[in-house]
Amino acid sequence: MSRRTGRKAAQEQDRLDRRAQVDNLLARYARTSPTEAERLRALLDVERAEGDQHRREAGGQQAATRREQQRRAAAEQALAEQARAHAEQLALRTRTVNVWAQDAREARQEQQRVEAVLARVREQLATAEAALAKRQQ
Repeated sequence: MSRRTGRKAAQEQDRLDRRAQVDNLLARYARTSPTEAERLRALLDVERAEGDQHRREAGGQQAATRREQQRRAAAEQALAEQARAHAEQLALRTRTVNVWAQDAREARQEQQRVEAVLARVREQLATAEAALAKRQQ
């Protein structure tokens, strides 16, 4: 038996014990004043009925609250899982972009090296063409 169920059962037993004591006192009172005891019994019956109704309503509200708490916990867990999944995707995409950026830097450096070599080759070509032109004159 869970602690909540045990506590609820104990509360129910306490309530039943109090009702038995009141019934006993009313029975004694009925021996001396039957009319007043009957009126008192009618009032108590109404109060008991209202108390029982309120307990049922409170129980229903508590159950609804527990269900809502469970739904909320499930929604929060789902959101946390989605957040983790998005964080993993973001990390993966960030790593991919960083790789691409490194590739782009390396390609740019290679392009600069090739352009420097090309510039030297053009200079040499221009020098060779100039020398050739002088010889032909």
